[in-house]
This record gives sequence, structure tokens and C-alpha cells, in this order.
Amino acid sequence: MKAKTIKKLREKISKKGYYEKRWEKFANKCTQWTRFYKFKCNSFFVGDDAEKRNQWVYNKYAKRDIGKCDYYRRKVTGED
Repeated sequence: MKAKTIKKLREKISKKGYYEKRWEKFANKCTQWTRFYKFKCNSFFVGDDAEKRNQWVYNKYAKRDIGKCDYYRRKVTGED
């Protein structure tokens, strides 16, 4: 990264409320992933083929967002 880009990112992170906003954003994504898992990854609602595909999508993409949500939660609450 260029020094100018890094400087802008540091300024953005240092502003008050940055981690709270990010945590809120990813908390909303996590609730969306929970709903997705309950309905789209259930063969009763979507069938067997769609269930396998949606389970693959959930395993690949939800893990990343849930991890980010946990990271920002720890930053805001001060947990280690």
C-alpha cells in the first residue's frame, strides 16, 4: 500500500465510533446469515440440490463475516 492510503486508513480507524459502526454492520450480516442458514440450508424449504449449494455458500462466506463480527465485538468490548 502507498503511504497516503495507509495514512487515510489510520485516520479513519482513529475516529471515534469506527469499531462500533463496523461491529453493527457485521452483526446485521450475521443475523442475515443465521436466517439464510435456517431457511435456505434446509431441504424441507428448498430441496436437496439447493440445500447442498446453499450449505457450501454458507460454509465459505458466512465464516468470514462471523469472524469479522467477533473481531469487532472484541475490539469494542475490550475482550481478549
